Amino acid sequence: MTTDKLITLVVFAGFIFIFDAIFLGIIFFTLRKVTQAKSWPSTMGTVLFSTIEWRRGSKGSSSAYPVVPVFVSG
Repeated sequence: MTTDKLITLVVFAGFIFIFDAIFLGIIFFTLRKVTQAKSWPSTMGTVLFSTIEWRRGSKGSSSAYPVVPVFVSG
């Protein structure tokens, strides 16, 4: 095997390794968040309506936030 092919193979393997590490990090982070969410308390309620509220950031950007008022009986 020539040196050029070996270098190409090592660089390609390195990119695959980095991509896999990032992908696995995202998976573990998401699973941790899902596990935390499972422990949240729950209650019965009725959603009155839902809408999106736009909020401006300090740098002029805007972000959408859900607004969901809920009537909780009891």
